[in-house]
Amino acid sequence: ADMVAMRDYAAGFHPNLPVILFGHSRGGLIALNAAVTLPEKFDAVAVWNSNFAVGLTGRAAQAILLAEKALKGSDVPSGMLPKLTFDTWGKSIPGHRTEFDWLSRDPAEVDKYIADPLCGFDASVSLWLDIFELTFRAPQKRHLDRLKRNLPIHLVGGGKDPATDFGKAMIWLSNHLKRHGFSRITTEIYQDKRHETLNEIGAEAAISAFADWCDEATARP
Repeated sequence: ADMVAMRDYAAGFHPNLPVILFGHSRGGLIALNAAVTLPEKFDAVAVWNSNFAVGLTGRAAQAILLAEKALKGSDVPSGMLPKLTFDTWGKSIPGHRTEFDWLSRDPAEVDKYIADPLCGFDASVSLWLDIFELTFRAPQKRHLDRLKRNLPIHLVGGGKDPATDFGKAMIWLSNHLKRHGFSRITTEIYQDKRHETLNEIGAEAAISAFADWCDEATARP
């Protein structure tokens, strides 16, 4: 609801312009779910570094979260999920300087993240359950069928991003959408980049490519 309110607020100032929905990581989960829920609100969608391909591992995580909920409630931090995600991703970076090096190869950006009190908070059991609900919901055929098959969709992943299985999750999503008949899928895997493409070394190339895609996606015939 918050995101749709912001969309309508922005569109109110620019009523004649197309609306592109961009989401990164968890934001990408929200973006694709918003698009399938309110397809009339968006003219194009970009999903960067988001893992919809969690499969049985995701189902196991849901079971762990439900057990935690039963034992201690839903409004407290999960004890297990950070170990299975952030801690594992951090340790996957050879010679890592900090536990957050999986985010970017740029140490200055990593340090900004660590210093920001609004970053790195402990997600509650309830929030983790919501994340997995979004992860499994959007790719389902009954939801994808609400989208136009010629909707422009921009997918970006990092070849060194452990959160998306080193970009494989973005390839999975691209192939999944194509199997369901979507014809305007643009997929780019930046092989040297980690999770936060926009805060990576050489981010300018990705930003420029995205700007070009925005122009193409919204060009009038």
